[in-house]
Amino acid sequence: MIYRKLCGEFCMAQSIKKKLTLYYPSQHHATLSVTGTGCALDCKHCGRKYLENMLDVSTPEKFQKVVSELEKKGIKGILLSGGCDSMGKVPFTHLLDEIKKLTASSDMFINVHTGQIDLRDAEELYNMGIRNVCLDVVGGRVVIKNVYGLEVDDPGSSLESLIRAGFTDIIPHITVGLDGGKLSHEMKALELVKEKLARPEKLVFLSLIPTEGAVFREVRAVCADDMSVLIRNAKDMFPDAELILGCMRPHYSGDEIMKMIAVGLNGVVNPSRKLEEELRGGGKYKIKKSTSCCSF
Repeated sequence: MIYRKLCGEFCMAQSIKKKLTLYYPSQHHATLSVTGTGCALDCKHCGRKYLENMLDVSTPEKFQKVVSELEKKGIKGILLSGGCDSMGKVPFTHLLDEIKKLTASSDMFINVHTGQIDLRDAEELYNMGIRNVCLDVVGGRVVIKNVYGLEVDDPGSSLESLIRAGFTDIIPHITVGLDGGKLSHEMKALELVKEKLARPEKLVFLSLIPTEGAVFREVRAVCADDMSVLIRNAKDMFPDAELILGCMRPHYSGDEIMKMIAVGLNGVVNPSRKLEEELRGGGKYKIKKSTSCCSF
């Protein structure tokens, strides 16, 4: 009797599959730059290069035209991002009316990448009707200074500003190897998330990519083992959070990503078809396929 009960519990445990979400956002989501290709900073990991792949909505007229075209195409969601001003903020105030109209009338999901943000700007963004934001969390003043060239007294101030403004859908992003490809700020960044958010619903891991034209163009990309160590630590800190391998990363093999999944990763953006087939074929995972951005 006891044996049968224990056997049943064991079999039930064995049959529980790990949930895994595979994100394929490219067909239904678009990234917009509120500054076009302009940026007051020259960050060592970017060198303004990533702005070139975003849609230019730097004026009200461009914003209206691009959004109208995206709606006609059936785009389901947009990421509002862009270059920074000299304080590290992504400026949105010149598009205040357009963003308000969009949030009030459109069915599209809208996510905003804020950059450095104070309470006043966070409240203004919230009053525009924005509810979903993603924030790059950097765990250290020295790294912020070295990579962005910014003097920031409190690395956790932007996260705190968003919380105080009323945001609840905050998706922290941590760029592993941000400071020249070496591990430096990452654990402190996790501690900041723990301190400010306590139990985030999602946590996105990005990885430095050596980028032509940027200062860090010749550094070594973050290896999969370093990424796995950080994911394992994050899983211990946030056991209920969805830990996601984001779209900005070097090429990791299917085997390397499988190791990340084994230590706690439960979301992958743009996995290869071969990896998806392998994950589905093993019978170990309950796969959910999503065409949304991982920040929604």
